[in-house]
Amino acid sequence: MAGNENIECCDRRLEFILQKGEDWQGYVPETATCGVCDTSFEKMVGNEHAYKLVEDENGLHYECTECGELIMAIDMAHSKWITSFGGLGNCERETIPYCPNCETKPEYNGNPIMPKNKSVMSLFG
Repeated sequence: MAGNENIECCDRRLEFILQKGEDWQGYVPETATCGVCDTSFEKMVGNEHAYKLVEDENGLHYECTECGELIMAIDMAHSKWITSFGGLGNCERETIPYCPNCETKPEYNGNPIMPKNKSVMSLFG
């Protein structure tokens, strides 16, 4: 299984569907389910690596479709800005999966969450 256009299961090409997410999120998955064996898959938009949901003696977990390695995850923080200059230290966190063999470990600090339709002057009344 190589390349995100050719990910197959049971000799059939998987059709990935983009899930809903927020503009600030670093990971908004596409998901697919094999119509033959009902196995679930997940990947990031534009990523050539997909993750396969597996159940074994260790329970449910994701494995890389390229190398079979257990998928790891980091907790990414996105600071919430109240103006275009910064915020008060509040963060939103999200879990970012990655294959430790095939992918680079994501950075801890994600993109800031910018205020929507707020000017700096609106903060001063």
